[in-house]
Order: sequence, then structure tokens, then C-alpha cells
Amino acid sequence: MLSYFISWSFTSGIHILARRLNETIVFFMILFLGYGIWLFLSEISPSFTKEGARGWLSQIPQSKKILAICFCLAFATTSTYASGPKLQLVTKDELAAAEIVWSAHQNDPQPYCVLANTWPLLGLEAVSGRRITAGNFPVYQEYAQPERVKIFEGMSKTPSQKWIDGAFAVTGSSVCYYMTEAKWVSDAVLNKTVELFGESQRVGLVYIWRVER
Repeated sequence: MLSYFISWSFTSGIHILARRLNETIVFFMILFLGYGIWLFLSEISPSFTKEGARGWLSQIPQSKKILAICFCLAFATTSTYASGPKLQLVTKDELAAAEIVWSAHQNDPQPYCVLANTWPLLGLEAVSGRRITAGNFPVYQEYAQPERVKIFEGMSKTPSQKWIDGAFAVTGSSVCYYMTEAKWVSDAVLNKTVELFGESQRVGLVYIWRVER
């Protein structure tokens, strides 16, 4: 905990040391867990009375102890898995939209420009053979893309030509594709975007616009 506090409070960068300490902490925790299990299964339990009689743990049958350990480990593993990070995958609609964008955009002069959320851009990176990475927006430490995120959020809330002009300025492109999904925009925002750039090409829940400078 101290290493995390120092790293994130007083240093910059990707904090490799603090991240690598996770394995060390887990190693020592496993040792303590193993020692605790050994004490629990041991016939000589530390739970003695003052008279020296055996503790109550030593009176539990060994089979029940093993069953209890298996149950606790299974419960801990299941709860950890269930509460773990929520992983999002590229959907079929996003992948199909990425294929459409790449088939058209590869005929445009470089540099490319694709404004979209992270996951559709991963699909585009795959179908383009990494010729378009991260929509061709700058990528900084820890894969941060503040320009793309700001422009995409702006288009998702208050669509305006200035956001696309910003995308042109950042990428240096003369043609930019804008991809969004129904879950990111309201009906009012969608109608405003149609007023700006015309009708979209729709692939399932994904909307695609081609915008020229």
C-alpha cells in the first residue's frame, strides 16, 4: 500500500515497480494462507485450554476440515471471479462497421482519421492489419488518448462541426469517419448529427458518417 501511495502521489510514468510488487505481496499471502491451513488440519491444534486439553479444532474430523477448506476456497474464487473487472468485447456490429469503414477509407489519401469509441477502433485495427491504430489519434503513456476521448465525448453530447475540425487538426487528415452507437447518443443528439453530416450508414446499432474537410 505504501509503494502504491508513493508511486501515484509523488512519481509519474507507468509505475512499473508498484505494479510488480503485486506478485510479491500475493506470494507472502499464499505462505500465510498455507500456514493457516496447516494449523487447521494439524492434529495438534493451538486452541488449547488452560488445563492442557485438546482444543475444539482437534476434535473435528479431518474429512470435515478438508470439506470446509474446499468450500471456503471455492467461495473465495467464485466471488473474486464474479466481482472481477467487467470485460467488454468487440460486438459483431462494431466489427462489421469496422470492415465497412476500412474497405472505404483505405482508398482515401493518408493520413487516416476514424473517430469512435475504444472498442470499435480495436476492431478496425484488426481488420486493417494495424494500418489504422487508435483511429490515428495520438497515443500517450498507458494508452491515453485525451484528444480522441474529448472529441468523441463532445460529439456524443453536443455535436458540432468544431469537434470534427478538431479531429482533422489532430490527425492531419482530409477525410474522417465518425462511428458511434445508439447507447452513446440520445435521439436529439442523433438528429443533430444527421443535420450536420447527413444520413448515416447504419450497421445494427452502429452509425457511420463519412466527413470531408
